[in-house]
Amino acid sequence: MDNNTNNIEMDDLSEIEANIDAESAANEVMVINDEDDNDVEETNSEEEVQIDTAFEKELNADSLKLYLNSISKIELLNSEQEKELAKLIKSGDVTAKDKMTTANLRLVISIARKYRNSKLSFLDLIQEGNIGLMKAVEKFDHSKGYRFSTYATWWIRQSITRSIANNERDIRLPLHIIEILKKIKKASHLLFSKLGRDATIKEISEETQLSIKKIRSVQSVVRTTIPTSTPVFENSNQTLDDIIKDVSDEGDEKKVDYGFLMEDLGKLMSVLTTREQEVVSMRYGLIDGNTQSLSSIGRELGITRETARQIEKKSLIKLKEHASKMGLEDYLLSM
Repeated sequence: MDNNTNNIEMDDLSEIEANIDAESAANEVMVINDEDDNDVEETNSEEEVQIDTAFEKELNADSLKLYLNSISKIELLNSEQEKELAKLIKSGDVTAKDKMTTANLRLVISIARKYRNSKLSFLDLIQEGNIGLMKAVEKFDHSKGYRFSTYATWWIRQSITRSIANNERDIRLPLHIIEILKKIKKASHLLFSKLGRDATIKEISEETQLSIKKIRSVQSVVRTTIPTSTPVFENSNQTLDDIIKDVSDEGDEKKVDYGFLMEDLGKLMSVLTTREQEVVSMRYGLIDGNTQSLSSIGRELGITRETARQIEKKSLIKLKEHASKMGLEDYLLSM
């Protein structure tokens, strides 16, 4: 494995461009056929709309191809470069912020392509993903020990799925879901007052007498399916933001962001044995942000380099199968 954690393979970019060419060709044939079937001197308004639509799609396809070509030439970052840029960004360095963003544009493409069956165009999906990427750049804290791509994936997916949901018909939450959200919020506030920190999902579960599975299920609906600006009642201005916002300042918001990230990672890693978790964590810097070679892992764990390699290979297979079933495969882009 290389250190380019946000790398989308060049074959993937080529495949996307090929699909764009195919779609453009189909649009062109449609316009030509329309012209052949109408031997009248005056073109009606419906035909004009069809031609204009095809022309617009062709322009979008060309723009997308140019964009994909440009980002394929951008140099990617290794772990140390990410840390240095993150430090500069915290000090307000705009150039570092731009560099971190542009170096991860391929990650957005990789994630956005999974949502091409939505009502949004691919360009719109990319645009929304880029918004999420920029938020991740602003909020990333390298001291937490995760690679940037792992953290950014959560923000990119959230931005895209929220945009898709906003473009669907209005959705009203069932009353029982709203009551659960209120109960979670109340428990979160109470536990924060008692503990002086954000409560874990297990602590919230014990306080509310709700199962961890139920809490995660509700969180998933709110965070990835329903726009948080959605009114909870037909004749009310109260939104989901009013119910689920458990923190008020930037510092606590970051804790919540990493909390959701760690929950997702925990779901993935839970399928591995203790030894497999050790190898994967050390290999990909999940503990302290520092990746280790197989030889280094072998020395530290008292096993051979080949044994470490075999454990890594077996672990990745298990993770990919587990991630696919849970819809968390985007987190494996960095592995």
